[in-house]
Parts: sequence; structure tokens; C-alpha cells
Amino acid sequence: MNFLKYLMNVSHPLTFATFFIYMLGVIFLLKEVISAADWLLNYLGITSKRILKREQESKRISDISSRLDMQADNIDKLCDANRVILSDRINQKYKVYLNKGYIPEDEYEEFVSLHTVYNEIGGNHTGDEKFRKCIKQLPIKPDE
Repeated sequence: MNFLKYLMNVSHPLTFATFFIYMLGVIFLLKEVISAADWLLNYLGITSKRILKREQESKRISDISSRLDMQADNIDKLCDANRVILSDRINQKYKVYLNKGYIPEDEYEEFVSLHTVYNEIGGNHTGDEKFRKCIKQLPIKPDE
């Protein structure tokens, strides 16, 4: 009761600040007591619910991380596969256009799009050379 009387006599801003600081101290102390209890239980070989929960969460995080790594590998493989497919399509179109002697008007935008996407996913210079050769040397005409 004396403590309450003391707080009643102190100015209000100081009372609030003091109370707030005391509460932070109590919260910090409780957190440290809980951590110490967990450490002691773990040291004695007794597993608490908190430790079990933390271990389960750690295992879940590890599993999710492994799955994300596998997904990243799969995405890399799919990008590689798409790059090969796009390279093949550019090569096919290159041969067809050279045989025809022109680029069909209705296929020009598709050919440019193929090349653009091919470059965006890391296509090499071979596809670039074939694309540039077609664009520079062959006229664009309506298909006969």
C-alpha cells in the first residue's frame, strides 16, 4: 500500500514513465526466467512443449527450404528446356526462311517474339546469329 501512496504523490508524467519502465523490466525478467527454465529442462533431458514446438517448427522450416530448393532446381531445368526448344524453333524457321528466300509477313512478329524470349531466358549467340541473318538478308513478303 505504501508503494501506491508513493505513486499517488509523484507527478503524472513521471508516474507513467516509471510504471512503463517497471513493466518492461518485469516482461524482460519473465522472458529470461522462461529461457532459463527451458535451458534447465533441456539440460536435464526433459523436453518441454515449447522445445518440442520449436523443434517441430525448425523441422518444418527445413522441409520447406528443401522443397523450395527442389522447386528452384526444377524451374532452372524448365528454363533450360525452354531455351533448347526455342533454339530449335528458331533454327527450324531459319532453314525454312532461307529455303523460301523471304520471311512470311504473317510469321514475322512470331519470329521476333521467339528471339526476344530466347534472349530473355539466356539464349546464346547461335540463335542471335541466325535471327540477325534472316532479318538482315531476307525480305518480308506475304506468303504465296
